[in-house]
Amino acid sequence: MNVLTTLLKENKSYFFYLFLTFGFFLKKGIEYAALNSYIPFIIIACICILFYFCLQSAATFNRFILFWSILLILWASTRILLSLMHHFINPLSESHVHYQLGIDGILLSITVWVVAAYLWSGRKHISRQHKNSVAIKK
Repeated sequence: MNVLTTLLKENKSYFFYLFLTFGFFLKKGIEYAALNSYIPFIIIACICILFYFCLQSAATFNRFILFWSILLILWASTRILLSLMHHFINPLSESHVHYQLGIDGILLSITVWVVAAYLWSGRKHISRQHKNSVAIKK
């Protein structure tokens, strides 16, 4: 049984949230690609490929989760700040902007922020387990 399978079985909820964030941004990338904007899709595809290669060692996995958590926190924080600016400083009338920065958008951003904090806080535990699994396998 390989190391990834062992980690997945032992930490189902952690990897569920990790893959949920990948899936969410992959979905967003596909939506933007359908609108002829391929940059978001290329970025998330590169991040997913990087994730695959970072599974080889505990240290790189730990750094990757740190990197991904920071990206998620920045994304969510930026959306929350834009929502606050939209509601209190200069409301825009465009419906797509209102939808992205409305209550649904704020709730989505807060959810992503909480998941990112969970991923950040659990990364060292997963990294230790990964290190132990690799050591046992050798």
